[in-house]
Amino acid sequence: MNLDYHNKELVRIALAEDIGSGDVTSLTLIPASMKGTAIIVAKQPLVVCGMLVAQYLCELLHPEIKLDWQINDGDYANSGDTIASLSGPYQPILALERTLLNFLQHLSAISSKSRRLSEMAKPHQVKILDTRKTTPGWRTLEKYAVRIGGCFNHRHGLFDQVLIKDTHVDAFPGTLTETVEITRQKNDSAIKIEIEVRNMDELAAALKGRPDIVMLDNMSPEQVKSAVKFVRSSELGKSVLIELSGGMNETNISPYFACGADAISVGELTHSIKAVDIGMYYQPEHTQ
Repeated sequence: MNLDYHNKELVRIALAEDIGSGDVTSLTLIPASMKGTAIIVAKQPLVVCGMLVAQYLCELLHPEIKLDWQINDGDYANSGDTIASLSGPYQPILALERTLLNFLQHLSAISSKSRRLSEMAKPHQVKILDTRKTTPGWRTLEKYAVRIGGCFNHRHGLFDQVLIKDTHVDAFPGTLTETVEITRQKNDSAIKIEIEVRNMDELAAALKGRPDIVMLDNMSPEQVKSAVKFVRSSELGKSVLIELSGGMNETNISPYFACGADAISVGELTHSIKAVDIGMYYQPEHTQ
């Protein structure tokens, strides 16, 4: 992944809101000529994510800051492991600490949760998908962190895949079959069409429209097994993908792994993330 204009602007905004007109404490107490080093340390087990952002922050703040990584994006770090070290002018190194850690802690939290869920799902050959329940402005970075952790991205936004949800179904005057058929007629053939269903009647009607994906929403494991059996025995067979959704998380997802679905979407990957604990420790080089 490369940082695009939007992500670079997000980093610039984050840095500007923290530093503003300048780090008055460091500017007052630290000589401009002072050099120093800092190490970034994992204070709990985690999967690292955020290298590109950290590098761009250093470039933005001062061209002489050197950032060396001991652990790369996607690598596992134990508590106490050094993730990276910084060296160079001490004032700007002090100034970038909070912004840099905010990005690393948040993105590494997403990649860590994604790794845990992906490892849980791996024996069952089920993909764990993210959702659009992301922090405003952070979507590309958060979805990158999901991939780094080993899970998969669902659609990026409203523009790159059709997802007919219950709100569309309830407002559309036709049947579910007609809903899918009309949607297909009015969109490019390359656009995937997914439809959310809440019960077996809706599933049967939706399948007649020949969607690419059916989303089984808020069903119990027993209901999912019945629905999967119904889909696989239909004319579409395995050509239609089956996705599960509805409040899935690390504590309740396990019974769904063996139900035969292709994917499970988990909003928790991004919408309620608690930052992991990463610290920065300093060593100034005192001058005469």
